[in-house]
Amino acid sequence: MLLDILVATLRRPKNFELTFFKKKNMILNDTLKYLELAYYIFAIIGFFSFVWAFFTLVVYRKQLYHSTIARCIDIYRRDFTDIEIQSSLSNCNKYIDFVNEELFYMQHGFIPDDISREWLYGIILDCPLFVNGVNQNPSNVSKLIDENKLLDTYPRLVHAFTLNGKHDFAIIYNPEIKEITQAKRSLVKEILKNIKRYKSN
Repeated sequence: MLLDILVATLRRPKNFELTFFKKKNMILNDTLKYLELAYYIFAIIGFFSFVWAFFTLVVYRKQLYHSTIARCIDIYRRDFTDIEIQSSLSNCNKYIDFVNEELFYMQHGFIPDDISREWLYGIILDCPLFVNGVNQNPSNVSKLIDENKLLDTYPRLVHAFTLNGKHDFAIIYNPEIKEITQAKRSLVKEILKNIKRYKSN
């Protein structure tokens, strides 16, 4: 038997080793091709997964914007459309609690900045605005809130309405000027910046 194996080995074709290595290289090349194909397939899957995740995030954010804005509008229409806020301290407390909720949404980006600015133009009509500790808003609601220190339990509002910039309040609160002036834009810009910078304890 050993003699037969020896004879068979001696009679092997001369190109046996060459054929063996060629087959080995072909198998290796095929494996690399499959791996490369798998890489591209996973890359495509990953790309479409990223696109889908981004699309889902955009849709979710729009839904969040819509639901938050709708909630605030509903509360305002329900609680403040037909009442005089300055008619009682209870109404003032309810109003500043509502404003605090709105500013919370602005702070955390639940309301787009353009809507935030639009709402702030209304908020500054009634809320106290402090420069060096002195309220600059002449409205009756603002005075009532300030005199009874209703903002003391709302640090977010105090932070938002404490101003460092120079603002022309004579123009901002001139009843004959109905349009949004540069003075109002500057004021609202600082307030929105304060809101964004506020950090809850």
